[in-house]
Amino acid sequence: IGDDSEAIAYLKKAQEYTKPNTSEYAAILDNLGMSYFRKGDLKNAEKNIRQSSTLSKSIGDQLRYAKTLGNLAQIYERNKDHKTAIQLVLEDIRISKETKSEKNLMYAYTLLTRLYIANSQLDEAKVTVKKACEIATSKSYFKINELDILKLRLTILQNESREHEELGIRRRIEILEDSLNKTDGVLPLNQANW
Repeated sequence: IGDDSEAIAYLKKAQEYTKPNTSEYAAILDNLGMSYFRKGDLKNAEKNIRQSSTLSKSIGDQLRYAKTLGNLAQIYERNKDHKTAIQLVLEDIRISKETKSEKNLMYAYTLLTRLYIANSQLDEAKVTVKKACEIATSKSYFKINELDILKLRLTILQNESREHEELGIRRRIEILEDSLNKTDGVLPLNQANW
């Protein structure tokens, strides 16, 4: 939890015990890629995620394939290639709808909102943030996602100079942050690590 160097070491060990050409192997590659991504090693991140993407597609694991598209989009986002990132996420969303993966769909809409904001496409961002929020508020265990989504809504309001509409969102953010500090925040994470 929160230690990507250790995660990489264990994921590499797990690779040795996992059959190639399986969904599990694709998941390991994807998670390796995201661990490298969080460490800032974009070269290894992209290499592993692309391998996972190719494998997922070849074995018909549509959901993993969709996830890899979203993860590749984050690499393009980091490199400021928003146009390519948006295209990848739109395909992620299409597949997530087909596979009825609500959680991945919420992540994809959140990422797409972030990309639209970065690309100054605020009208599109308002549509996707609403869709992400609808999913996040449908389940109590999506609170941390709802918090991220509300912060994006706040950014949209600020970019449109509609600060007078921020109060309700700020109140909900405060409630969520207080709740998450007791369940999913830094203190519980440290306690879990201990």
